[in-house]
Amino acid sequence: MKIGLFLTNSCNFQCRHCLVNSTLEKNITNEEIINRFYEIVKYNKPETVYIVGGEPLLFIDKVEEIINNLREYCSNFIIFSN
Repeated sequence: MKIGLFLTNSCNFQCRHCLVNSTLEKNITNEEIINRFYEIVKYNKPETVYIVGGEPLLFIDKVEEIINNLREYCSNFIIFSN
């Protein structure tokens, strides 16, 4: 099983071919959704967790926090970055 979190639609690029309707504004998924995501991962124990967005690495501290919180339940993390 694979589970993904769409962390942000913020991106420092504005590629015409991108499927994400990204923005230069810095915004991130709210904590309520992230906490619910933790519950889903803990319950399902997927083989892979994807962290995607516009550019999730604009929020590298949050990405590290998410991975550290879920490392016990999943050991394979893939981050889609520009």
